Amino acid sequence: MASLPEDRPNPRTLIGIVALMVLLTAYSLLVMALFAGWMSDQAIWLQTVFYIIAGFAWLPPAYWLIRWMAAPRARARASGDVEPPHPVEHE
Repeated sequence: MASLPEDRPNPRTLIGIVALMVLLTAYSLLVMALFAGWMSDQAIWLQTVFYIIAGFAWLPPAYWLIRWMAAPRARARASGDVEPPHPVEHE
């Protein structure tokens, strides 16, 4: 049975964190540009709907990315290929 130490960083984690930061930055700039261009002179109820939809629209891509980051270790644990971390014994 292969053993991956839990304290060893997973390369997917670094890639995922950078991708998530880029995704959120690009998404927020896009939403701000759309609002400034199209929504600033609309009725307040339409602006509210826009912000509610825009506020939740980034969650599915972020969820997928976070699941992708955790996938190798989670799959390995589920299949039994990786030993679970040993608890630290206190004296």
